[in-house]
Amino acid sequence: MTPAPNGEQKGYALVIGVGAVNKTKYDGWDGKDETCVNDAQQMATFARERGFLLLAPSGDPSKDNEPLLTEKATRLNVISMMEQAKTLEPGDFLLVHFSGHGGRDPKGPPSAVIGEYWSLYDGPLHDDEWDHMLAKIPEGVRVVVLSDSCWSGGFGPPDDEDPPGLVNIRFTRESEHLCIEARAGKTRAVPKNKRAAIRRVTPRLASPDDIPATVILLAACHANQQAYSGRTHGVFTNALLDVLTEHPSGLSYNTLYHEVGRKITCPLQSPFCWKHGAGAFEFAKEKAFSIAQPQHISSPSLPAVGVPG
Repeated sequence: MTPAPNGEQKGYALVIGVGAVNKTKYDGWDGKDETCVNDAQQMATFARERGFLLLAPSGDPSKDNEPLLTEKATRLNVISMMEQAKTLEPGDFLLVHFSGHGGRDPKGPPSAVIGEYWSLYDGPLHDDEWDHMLAKIPEGVRVVVLSDSCWSGGFGPPDDEDPPGLVNIRFTRESEHLCIEARAGKTRAVPKNKRAAIRRVTPRLASPDDIPATVILLAACHANQQAYSGRTHGVFTNALLDVLTEHPSGLSYNTLYHEVGRKITCPLQSPFCWKHGAGAFEFAKEKAFSIAQPQHISSPSLPAVGVPG
């Protein structure tokens, strides 16, 4: 990647939208959901407008400043583009957005640790593989991961901290009304009857403790919840873009997280935030998606975003 002049901070983005998967890699399941492509296209536009260059398989973002969509969203492309991120320097910024289906992978009996994965076009990318890629990014680099997929809250904390099973919610008339949009759409989950066929059997590669960079994960839902697609976009990505549009002068990550949570009212899906690394809590006070640093924004007193019991 081309170095920035005069030691300026650089901003790069990896934007992934998987509107379908290769059926031969997922036991006959095609994973069709064009709203994931819509999410990625709109997030790519957002990133470019804020000065980010999109990482490219060619290694030259100036020539191929586009998101990875469906057939291009392969394991090889994602891995090679994350290899490029190793050259980032302290103060630089990496923005990652994934929109697609997610899966859970039990590692042993039902009571054992459960891992999560993103469904890329030609096979799953597991959370420990992702940790392994992030572990190569130097200390002092700022990383923000936006994950709009089922179980996405598990793409951060150690697997042994993930809650087991689906959250148990007793619906009232009010909560039924709040979930009209979610239930009219569909979940972004790999079907349960397909998960055994693509189950991970190889050893784990890394854990979050191996990551030296400063990371904020803003996930569509908790690790024991599913994320939903609306008519044109993912419920999470749609809420995120709405909040950013409503606050053109910017919000801190802390405030952004709470405002998105207030828009997603269905108790089936609660956004999740995870902070990791040196200075992560200070980073969360900065103006969201600002490549230059630091730009602290004071956060108003906000009610807590609902957390499943």
